[in-house]
Amino acid sequence: MSGHVSALSTDSAQQIYLNADSQLLDMKSNQMTLLGNVNLKQGSININADKVIVTRDAKDGSIQE
Repeated sequence: MSGHVSALSTDSAQQIYLNADSQLLDMKSNQMTLLGNVNLKQGSININADKVIVTRDAKDGSIQE
């Protein structure tokens, strides 16, 4: 069962903190895969997962997805 969740308007301006049991970095695709007990925190947002894939923009380093 899932419910409605809202972020604060200031959350997107906060730094993103990532923690996981292991991390894999693919420089060619600019992807980082976090595995096992993954925790992602940005402002009031706190996400827990088994696996998270982060894709960064090759030009400016911003997170795309």
